[in-house]
Amino acid sequence: MAFLEWYCKMDGAGRITIPKAYRQWVRDGVILLPGTEETHIAGYPSRGEVSNEFCTSSVLATKLDNRGRITVSARLRKIAAMKRYVVFTAEDKEYFELWDQKLWESEVAQALAEVEILKGGTNGLGQGNQAVVKLPGFGGH
Repeated sequence: MAFLEWYCKMDGAGRITIPKAYRQWVRDGVILLPGTEETHIAGYPSRGEVSNEFCTSSVLATKLDNRGRITVSARLRKIAAMKRYVVFTAEDKEYFELWDQKLWESEVAQALAEVEILKGGTNGLGQGNQAVVKLPGFGGH
C-alpha cells in the first residue's frame, strides 16, 4: 500500500488542489470532517450526490471545481489550525487527511524521535529489533 504525502498551498478562499492521482476517486464529491483530536481534516469520497442537508457546522460536503480543487470551510480550517501551507496525506483510497504543514512536520518529527528512542534500546529492545510507529492521524481518522 502506497503512502502519499503531498505539499500544497491553500488560497485565501480555503481552496486546496487535490493531487491528480486522487481526483477521479473524489469526482463525485468529498465529505470533510475534523480528524482525530481535531489535529487535521479527514476527507472521504462521496457516494452519490453531495449535499450539505445532513451536515453540521463541523462536517462539510464539497465538490471538485474545474481546476481540481476543494474548498475547506473556515470553521474546519480553524478547528484543524490550518494556515496557508497544507499537507495532503493518504495511505489508500478510503480516505485522506489534510494537515497544517507545520503541525504535520512536528507530528512526524515526534514519531521519528520515538523510533530513535526505541532503536537506542532505552526501553529494553536493544539494537536489531524493529519498531513500528504509526504516522500521525492514520488509523483513527
